[in-house]
Amino acid sequence: INLPITLSRSSNIVDPAGQLYVLKEEEDAVRADNGLRSPLAIRANAGEDCVDIVFKSELEDSGENDFFSKANIHVHFVQFDVQGSDGVITGFNYETSVRPFTKEGEKIRGTAQAGESRLQLVSADRFQPGALVGVGMDQTESFEVRRIREIDGSTLVFDEPLRFGHGRGEIVSIEFVRYRWYPDVQFGTAYFHDHVSALTSWKHGLVGAIVSEPSGSTYHDPSTGGEVRSGPIVDVHNDGLVSADVTGSFRELLLFIQDDNTLTKEGRSSGSAINLRVAPLKAREGDPSLLFSSEAHGDPETPLLEAYLGDPIVIRGLVSAMNAVHTLHVDGHWFRLEPYSLTSSPINTVHIGISERYALVLPKAGGPQGMAGDYLYYNGRSFKFREGSWGIFRVLDDDAGASLQKLPGHQEIPAPAATVCPVEAPVKEYWVAAIDVPLPMLGETKGKMYVLKADKAEVLSGSQSPEPLVLHVNVGDCVNLMLSNETASGPVSIHADMLAYNPAKSMGTATRLRRWNPEAPGPTHSMLTPMLVKRWLCLETGAMCWRTRDWVFMAPSWLGRKAHPTPTR
Repeated sequence: INLPITLSRSSNIVDPAGQLYVLKEEEDAVRADNGLRSPLAIRANAGEDCVDIVFKSELEDSGENDFFSKANIHVHFVQFDVQGSDGVITGFNYETSVRPFTKEGEKIRGTAQAGESRLQLVSADRFQPGALVGVGMDQTESFEVRRIREIDGSTLVFDEPLRFGHGRGEIVSIEFVRYRWYPDVQFGTAYFHDHVSALTSWKHGLVGAIVSEPSGSTYHDPSTGGEVRSGPIVDVHNDGLVSADVTGSFRELLLFIQDDNTLTKEGRSSGSAINLRVAPLKAREGDPSLLFSSEAHGDPETPLLEAYLGDPIVIRGLVSAMNAVHTLHVDGHWFRLEPYSLTSSPINTVHIGISERYALVLPKAGGPQGMAGDYLYYNGRSFKFREGSWGIFRVLDDDAGASLQKLPGHQEIPAPAATVCPVEAPVKEYWVAAIDVPLPMLGETKGKMYVLKADKAEVLSGSQSPEPLVLHVNVGDCVNLMLSNETASGPVSIHADMLAYNPAKSMGTATRLRRWNPEAPGPTHSMLTPMLVKRWLCLETGAMCWRTRDWVFMAPSWLGRKAHPTPTR
């Protein structure tokens, strides 16, 4: 279907010529709610389900398709008959693309009752005996296919009776095609897309995915628990093997990563989106330290994934269009590049190319630190990030006020970790300053860098060359890092990857900001001068060293205020 799609309300970014695959029974809801206008995500169980698709088009004739619209569906990974279900018209294979039935169809003149074999149309000139026609092309439950035995004036005579009754004005057309797909193995995400006007239609949204899920799975709305037929965010209930680290039910987010979207482009970038949504950073004006704060700006319009602490998560990243290599990064969590291999080292970023997909299986929401809060996911390409290809993964530590259903096998929400560092961990301290200093890579103009306080004077005098700060700690160490902002202007923070932390205090970004109690002693987040105290713990997880940290704000004594007390560790 064609319909306008709002990518960002706050920035008024609208594609007036959006294109979507939709399930026919969901078309009215999609047309009524922009929140549902995203690429089609469907699911089937590996080795169990046969996917039977009757495909029709309502796409309009426009200048972009030379005023002759045709569309099809080409799918990856599943098993299919290449002659009839590939979508692409290759060699001597059958024609499997369609014109819009609204243009290439005829309306029923009268009415027809179930059991009748004759159907009177406004005109039957476009039809011929022997052809298969779709009766009720614009219907859902009553759509049916019949073969024309003969034509009597403007009346079609079928070789068998109609199963359903049909009313005046319903459309009869030959413009439909039937595809059958079989997901024989649990391959995860398979891309499907238009293959007629791909470079045009993809950027408008005519893409989708079918996910091959573990056998026995059912798919549920995270808020109501009811079974669903489509959607990028679902709860998958099953008892099967999901990865080397996860067995059983999980929460699933399917991310369609897009480029070549000129509506959202920044600078020399080609533009981008996630599920046809963006949250441009330039629209989030004000304090730069609050760019990602939901308190300051509201939640981004990109998909919001919610989970309870300890829930297994599968984020399925797919590059759905069309010309770049992207990165997909998740803060505060780890996954394996090869989900079914225990020897695949934990990582938190993947690089994804055109039509490529990865399953990011996160064993536990809240990460190895077991902390609730808001975590970022994002496209790591800097232009794409600025254009708004980022979102929030929200981890809840209780069900108070939440509409989120609990997963089977995860009915009890674990308590958040009391501390990041265990009390017996050896403590190492580092005093770090952020400073302005001439940098060779900037032609000796000033840049910003971290230095150890002990090295600051030498770096500023030029007797010690500026270089990136590297700290070394042992597995099992608890690291206290004290950061002071000694730059001439602007706030600074530290965000470190592959470290576990309390996201409310220690991620280096204010997302769902929780401000200090104004009645409590100590500074608020809006103070840009305080010293940041970070507490990290280096733990062994597989082949990985996890550095876990906690940050608190401390007011220097010269402010005349009592420092906010550091929690006991």
